[in-house]
Amino acid sequence: MAVGIVMEARLERRKKEQQRSFLIYVFKHAYFPINAKIKLRASYQVILLRDMSRTPLLCAAEYGHQGIVGLLLEREDVEPNRGDTLYGRTPLWWAAACGYDGIVKLLLEREDIDLNTVDTLYGRTPLWWAAERGYEGIVKLLSEREDIDLNAADTQYGRTPLWWAAARGNEGVVKLLLERDDIDPNTTDTQDGRTPLWLAANGGYEGIVKLLLERDDVDPNTADTRYGRTPLWLAANDGYEGIAKLLLERGDINPHIPNLKWGHTRVVQSLSEPKSPLTIPIDSKQAADVVRNVLPQGDTLNSNNKRTVPGGKEGKGQKKHRRSLA
Repeated sequence: MAVGIVMEARLERRKKEQQRSFLIYVFKHAYFPINAKIKLRASYQVILLRDMSRTPLLCAAEYGHQGIVGLLLEREDVEPNRGDTLYGRTPLWWAAACGYDGIVKLLLEREDIDLNTVDTLYGRTPLWWAAERGYEGIVKLLSEREDIDLNAADTQYGRTPLWWAAARGNEGVVKLLLERDDIDPNTTDTQDGRTPLWLAANGGYEGIVKLLLERDDVDPNTADTRYGRTPLWLAANDGYEGIAKLLLERGDINPHIPNLKWGHTRVVQSLSEPKSPLTIPIDSKQAADVVRNVLPQGDTLNSNNKRTVPGGKEGKGQKKHRRSLA
């Protein structure tokens, strides 16, 4: 009986293969010179493929056959926004996800192209993929269009193109996205509430942190929802001195936000004012270096790791929260 089931499955697979149109097979494998000028006939089933309804245009875009994409787009009856029936992935979706700049450019020349189509699996747009994978050329092509939705988040964790660009350290992509006034730089994911600035600080991407902080509408104090860690907390904890300095230059920075897990601030605070308290990470030699570099001239840390100010006294807050650096 098992043998019969296996044979039946094989016959079914063979039947499905035979149902594929000849033109789809040619377009998928490019079995003819792409520069040849051929006439596409309706009998070749240009519009429909029985296997997930994948059109010739979709197959050509997925496999990077730019010449064939150009030939197909010359026909007015070719639907550029038709996706497969499995996850709704369109030709533009595939071209952007695979990094085919030329194909994306060809598709964008069609007036009826939809830039914001999403797959039905996780709701990811072509721009989402290009930003996540660092395809600057494609991000530039898409972000130049007025009808693009820059802030479209996936349906899995609510992560936007800017979120992913910051998370991956794609500085060029971040710069392109921030050139648009309608970009939202404070979007948080639904998993842990992390912003693009949080991700850049966590990854040590100083260039991205600088780009984000140049915008007045960026909130430098947004903490994640899991442990309450702010970008400044992360920079201090991991010893990212450059990022800590950039954050401390913002007039709206709040260095007193506590970490919800450990219950203390564990951040380096700017000591521009003599009475400012200082709290530092426990057992972090890197953080000690950050502290020494942001201390005003003349201020030092003594052998007991207390801040000494010429002519001044240690504040109550300093005494209470002082921790050993050794």
